[in-house]
Amino acid sequence: MIKLGVLYGGKSTECEVSKKSAESVLNNLNKEKYEIYPIFIDKNGIWFEEKNTEKIKIENIIKYLKNLDIVFPVLHGLWGEDGTIQGLFEIAGVKYVGCKVLSSSVGMDKAYTKIIFEKAKINQTKYLYLKKYKNNDYIYVDKNMDEKNIKLNELINLIEKELKYPIFVKPSNSGSSVGVNKCENKEQLKNNIEEATKYDNKILIEQGIIGKEVECAVLGNDEIGIEVTDPGEILPSGEYYSFNSKYNDKKSETLVEARIKEEQKEEINDIEKHSISDAEYKQKRKKNNSQGIVVKRLDNILIRFAKCCNPLPGDEIIGYVTKGRGVAIHRADCPNANVNGDFFKNRLVDVAWSNSEASKFEAEIQIKAVDRRGIINDITHIIAMDKVSLNGISAKKGKDNVVSVNLLVEVNNIDALNTLMKKIKSIPGVENIYRVIN
Repeated sequence: MIKLGVLYGGKSTECEVSKKSAESVLNNLNKEKYEIYPIFIDKNGIWFEEKNTEKIKIENIIKYLKNLDIVFPVLHGLWGEDGTIQGLFEIAGVKYVGCKVLSSSVGMDKAYTKIIFEKAKINQTKYLYLKKYKNNDYIYVDKNMDEKNIKLNELINLIEKELKYPIFVKPSNSGSSVGVNKCENKEQLKNNIEEATKYDNKILIEQGIIGKEVECAVLGNDEIGIEVTDPGEILPSGEYYSFNSKYNDKKSETLVEARIKEEQKEEINDIEKHSISDAEYKQKRKKNNSQGIVVKRLDNILIRFAKCCNPLPGDEIIGYVTKGRGVAIHRADCPNANVNGDFFKNRLVDVAWSNSEASKFEAEIQIKAVDRRGIINDITHIIAMDKVSLNGISAKKGKDNVVSVNLLVEVNNIDALNTLMKKIKSIPGVENIYRVIN
């Protein structure tokens, strides 16, 4: 059996949220496949191994972690989602589930997420970025990353000049909507900025959008392939998705299937699946100029705005619902979401494990290519030359002279699969190639 550590709790303001998520994970993991070790970190940063109802202090954390095969961090917020625990795993040489150091850090820091969205030309809400300095002084960071010392009243005037109410104030490095508030006037704006500084010295000020909020999850990476879930939809009980709406008010709902058109789902899937660094995707994004997270309709034109990008575990660990060609992600403790958490939690561990283990396994590869004569022969020739076992192949013609090819191959390890995929991608006419995570 695989020795799996489930790490939860932590020093952040989201310790209680982490406990809920860990309960969901522990209830759904495959007990016949994994030997599970629950690990709790209290608010003072002390680590404990849980055995039945007893908590035993872990004296040598690194030694304990190295005795495990893999760790599933279910830590929310600071010291969990922000790359710090991931850095510890990397230094210690411990396999772990979820995002790596850089993606965790950038995904947690809302200000830098916005900067990267902006650089990638992904639509998003207008925003201002500021830092708390001292007393009533702040630092305003402009688009060129130049900093200017500014008093709070002067800052309020600047915000009102750049943005219109409603305005949202968010601590840059806080999750679960902790410290996030909506402002309708100058007084609320001032108070909520001061409130946000209790959680972080970096503050994000965003233009409010009245629209439909949808969410999807991305599983995998460039090496093993990427799977994007179908979008779900958030229906908060209040005016916006506050901490109370997420975790306390049972009137909040999440819909398994977002109420958007099929072509809009496909567009969101396509944008999420591709790498921002991919040249072809850049051209496609310039044409679409959209990103599906918050959806707003204006004069019959659909506009999509990126809101945020959450590293694991995100808002809280979620259930997994298969449906048709895709899947949808929803909160495990939401009373109105009919979810099966088993599949998703175990897939997260399986993906992290297979990405590091050198053992023979079967993989499904999906290819989109120009429908030209000989394209299938070229693909199968590469497979034969690479001495890879081909267990199945199917092809389906689509629109715009594109053919979709599905392969089932058996490879010795993940490196062999990556090499094969790179060779197939080099074939003239192959536009995209992904590993499908089953």
